[in-house]
Amino acid sequence: HLPRPGSQGGGHPDAGADARQVHIAGNELEFMIRVMKGLPRGLEHWTWETVSSTRGQAGRVWHVDNERHVQTLLWLALAPGLPGLEWEAVVPSAGLVQPRADFALPALHLAIEVKVVRIRADFKRINEEVAADCSLYTATQSPYKRVVVFVWDESRSTELYETFARGLRDLEGVVDAVVAPRPAAWVDPDH
Repeated sequence: HLPRPGSQGGGHPDAGADARQVHIAGNELEFMIRVMKGLPRGLEHWTWETVSSTRGQAGRVWHVDNERHVQTLLWLALAPGLPGLEWEAVVPSAGLVQPRADFALPALHLAIEVKVVRIRADFKRINEEVAADCSLYTATQSPYKRVVVFVWDESRSTELYETFARGLRDLEGVVDAVVAPRPAAWVDPDH
C-alpha cells in the first residue's frame, strides 16, 4: 500500500492516516490460512545453497532456527496482504500473567500463535502450551475471541499432523491450526 498524495505516509504501510482503511478483497481469515498452508510450497526457492550458484562467492544458507525466525518468515508472508496485522499484540493481564500474542488481527478479534517443534516428543508439550495460551488470549477481558495456531516442525513428523491439528482445533477459541514441516532439503552440513 502506498500512501495517497498529501497523506503523512512514510515507508511503513501503517504510516499514512488512511492505511488502516485498506482491506484485501475477500475473507482475511481464509486468506491467512491459505498462505500459512501454502508456506511449504513457497519455501521451494528459499535460499539454501551449501555451494554458491554464483561463481567466486560463498554459498548462502538462510536458517530458520527458532520461534522468532518463524515469526519473521510468517510476517513476511502475511503482512503485505493483511494491513491490519499487528506484531506481538499485548493481551490484558490475567492476574500476574501479561500475555502477548505473536500476531493479531484486531478487526477479526483474532490472535495468532506461533510455535516450533524441534523433536517428535515436543508435540505434546506444544499442545499443552497452546491450550494455556488460548485460555489467556480469549479470556473475558481480552479483545480476542478466536485463535489461529501456526506450528513449524523441525522434526518433519508429518504422520502426526492431522491428529495434532484436529486436537488443537478442538480447543476453545481455536478456529484453525496449521503445521508446516521444515523442508527436507534443508540439511545443514555443520549440524
